[in-house]
Amino acid sequence: MTSNSDSRGSGCVFVAAAIVLVGVAALSVLTVYVAYARRIPADSPLARMYRTEADLAALAKAVDAYRAAYGAYPDAGQEGLRKACAALSEIANYLPDGPPLDGWNRPFHYAPVAEQDAYRLHSAGALDSESGFIVHGDPEKSWRPHYRALQREYMKAPSQKPLRLR
Repeated sequence: MTSNSDSRGSGCVFVAAAIVLVGVAALSVLTVYVAYARRIPADSPLARMYRTEADLAALAKAVDAYRAAYGAYPDAGQEGLRKACAALSEIANYLPDGPPLDGWNRPFHYAPVAEQDAYRLHSAGALDSESGFIVHGDPEKSWRPHYRALQREYMKAPSQKPLRLR
């Protein structure tokens, strides 16, 4: 006959083993992700696209913060984005240097759409055509197949410089 303390002890061992297994699995997934992310060169189309998507999200937060503070969207263009970044930086030191450039070192495009009480915020991206635009608010992210194709071409091309791990 087993005592009550023996069953509690084996239960604790089981829980501890389960926690260790979950931790090992999480570490394995993280290691694979980091290894994959490090394989994407910083100047590749996918890296530029992801950086541009992240910057678009930050700029959208700035525009929304401006609207919340002043009751209207900022003026169109870079001056409007500068005002939005300044409004957000008053709340949190988020974009103190103003609007960043996109992944191709070009300015983002911003314009309020008064009839819809909304705004359009996008990057022309690498393709300089509507299909290559990276647009804030597109839930389907319709530009991604174009950049995946560009990434495949980029990875096939002979490299002029060695790949660096960050």
